[in-house]
Amino acid sequence: MAVGGWKKWIFGLRLALGIGVLAVLIVFVKPGTILEAVRSPERSWLFIIAAVLLVPNLILQWLRWHLLVRRLDDGISPFSTFASLMSGMSAGFITPGRIGEVSRSLFLPVSDRWMTTGLAVLDKWYAFLTVIMFGGWGVWTTLASSSPGWTAAGVFFLAAAVISVWAVGTHPHWTRNLIYWLSLASPRRGRIKRLIGSIDLLGPAEARILMVLSLLMYFVYIIQFCLLIKAFEPVGWYQALAGSAATMMVKTFLPISWGDLGVREGAAIYCFGRFGVEKGTAFQGAFLLFILNILIPALLGLIFLEWPILKMARQKKKENE
Repeated sequence: MAVGGWKKWIFGLRLALGIGVLAVLIVFVKPGTILEAVRSPERSWLFIIAAVLLVPNLILQWLRWHLLVRRLDDGISPFSTFASLMSGMSAGFITPGRIGEVSRSLFLPVSDRWMTTGLAVLDKWYAFLTVIMFGGWGVWTTLASSSPGWTAAGVFFLAAAVISVWAVGTHPHWTRNLIYWLSLASPRRGRIKRLIGSIDLLGPAEARILMVLSLLMYFVYIIQFCLLIKAFEPVGWYQALAGSAATMMVKTFLPISWGDLGVREGAAIYCFGRFGVEKGTAFQGAFLLFILNILIPALLGLIFLEWPILKMARQKKKENE
């Protein structure tokens, strides 16, 4: 089978897997429970706040991406980086773990595609670091929900994770050196070297700013998740934060389905279930989070995907006239 055929087959398998898992979860949760939660949310204003938080979420993602691209080309316009970010979200929508977002580099008016691709990977890396920083605490707290004696160990685990991840994020050359030494055994080390060259663009100050922006974006995302859960059931903030962080951690390490469908919802049902949260509440909160932060931006990104095509059509029409 040709390479293209294998890619289509794998894509179809992941899509089917995501839809299949989602269907099983819907039956497991019982549709009636979901519909009841949708019809009568106890705190609908919390859902409204969660929806509004999509704006600062996108702004923080754009600031991080704009900061990275400006290290390569300080003349790049804010509109260009925002358009490439939104276009990448549309591409990432159809890939597991949203890895397709690295294609945002293709929508930038720059010549060095290897460097911009490296910057896109770097952007995803900083997002991943924040998930690791608090996700471990979330998983630990969730598993220890019935064993209060683990609390002290959980606090120690969180502190160690925060310190370690912050050190890695603010010293990007550590990551560069590790990837470089690992790449020596690869036959494509030349290309990898060009990709990791983007890390050299970051100084200590830029690295700290990226970590702060990544943390702010992560907290906005987690708060959205908590608000969506609390909109349907009176869950304590501590439990909501732990369940949300644990769900994000599990989803990140299991990028096996299209758009993470099913995995996110299944993880939410398990993690929040440890705190006694209803299955319908966990499922609905996770699915609404998907709609707010992935589906809507992906649909908006289609506008920016079409923008270059429309621009070329207008230019051609002008030349013909």
